[in-house]
Amino acid sequence: EQTQTLEQMISTTVLEDYIIVLQARKAIERETTRLAAENITQEELDSIYRILEEQREKYRKMESVASSDISFHRAIAKASRNKVLETLYLMLFSYGQQTTIFEYIRKQVKAIYMTSHMEIYEALKKHDSELVEQCMIKHIDSLIEDVTKYWDLFY
Repeated sequence: EQTQTLEQMISTTVLEDYIIVLQARKAIERETTRLAAENITQEELDSIYRILEEQREKYRKMESVASSDISFHRAIAKASRNKVLETLYLMLFSYGQQTTIFEYIRKQVKAIYMTSHMEIYEALKKHDSELVEQCMIKHIDSLIEDVTKYWDLFY
C-alpha cells in the first residue's frame, strides 16, 4: 500500500527539512513575487492562469498537483527577471519539496488547497508588489503550518 510506505518515509528529519526549505523559500519567493509584480507580462499572466486551470482540473480528478505547483512558482520566479533568485528557487526545489510526501502531509491535515495561488495570481494581475508579497508570505506560512500540524498529530 502506497500510503503505508509514505508514512514510513516521513520522519521527524524529513519534517525538519521541509520546514527549513520552506523558510528559505519564503525569503526568496517574497522577493521573486515582488519583482514579478513589477515585471510580469500579459503573456506570462495568461500562462500562469493556464497552470492554475490545469492544477484545478488535476485536483478535481484527485491526481497529483505537484508538477503544476512547481510550474506556478517557477513561472513567478522567471517573471521576476532576476536570474540569481530564479536559480536559487530552482535549487531549493531540487530538495524534493513538492513530492508526493508533501502532498500526503497536506491531505492528512486537511489543508485547503488553491485559494492562496489564486490570491497570488490576482495580486500579480494588479501589479501590486506589496499585496503579492503578503500573499506569498501567507501561502508559505500556511505550508509551514501544515507541516507543523502534521508533526503535532503524528509525533
